Amino acid sequence: MDWGFAIQIILGIVGAALIVGGIVAYLGSRKTGVRAFCAAAVAAGVVMWAVVLVTVPASSSDSTPPSPTVVKVLKGEAPPAIAEESFMNLLTEEDVRGVRTTGTPLTTRFNDYKAMAERVDLAQVENMDSWYGLVIEAGDGAKGITFSAIDFDTTHSAQDHFEKMKSEAPPGMQDMAPPIGDASFEAGGNAQGIGSMLVFVNGDKLVSLHTAQPDAQEPLLSLEDLEELAELVASRL
Repeated sequence: MDWGFAIQIILGIVGAALIVGGIVAYLGSRKTGVRAFCAAAVAAGVVMWAVVLVTVPASSSDSTPPSPTVVKVLKGEAPPAIAEESFMNLLTEEDVRGVRTTGTPLTTRFNDYKAMAERVDLAQVENMDSWYGLVIEAGDGAKGITFSAIDFDTTHSAQDHFEKMKSEAPPGMQDMAPPIGDASFEAGGNAQGIGSMLVFVNGDKLVSLHTAQPDAQEPLLSLEDLEELAELVASRL
C-alpha cells in the first residue's frame, strides 16, 4: 500500500471539510469567537490542500521508473589502414637484393588486389580495409617473389583468414616458433613450380610471401631468405 498517497487523500478530505464547514459556520454565526474559530478552520483546510497539491507532483515523479542511464563507451582508435604508399615501403627491391647472392636485375609490379576483387565479387573483400601486393621478378620474369599485405577491419577477421590459409597450405607446412608477429607458419616446396611460402598475422594485418619458379630451377629466394624479409616487414608494420 502507498501510504503517501493515502495520507494525501486524508488531508484532501479533511481540508475540504474544514474549508466548507468553516465557511458555512462563519456565515451562519454572528459571534466573534465562533467566526474566528471558523476562519482558523478555513485557513487550516487551505494549508492542507496546499500540502496535497505540492506533494502530488513529487509523489508522481517518485513512482515513475527512473530513465535509463546511457553510458557511452569510448573505443580506442583503431590502427590506420595500410595506404598504398605505406605498403610500398614495407618491402622494396633493395630489401630483396640485400638477401640475394646473385646480381640479377629485378623488376617490381604493384597490384591493388582489393580493387581487382571488387570488380568480381564485392563480398570477397567486404571485411578488408586494403589489400595490396607486389610481384618482384628476376630476369625474364620466369621466377620471382610475391608479397601481399591485407589490412582487415578487425583482428578477428585477420585471424580467421590466417587459419583458413594455414588449412589450405601445401604439404610440409609447419608453425613457426617463435612466431613472426602474433602467429606464423611456413612451408618449403620448390617442386613443380611451387616455391616456399611464409604467412604471418599481426593484429588486424595478414602478410604473405611466397616464391615461384619453373620446374627444376632454383627459386629466387630460399625459405631462410623469406624469413629474413618477413621479419623486416613485421618491424615496419
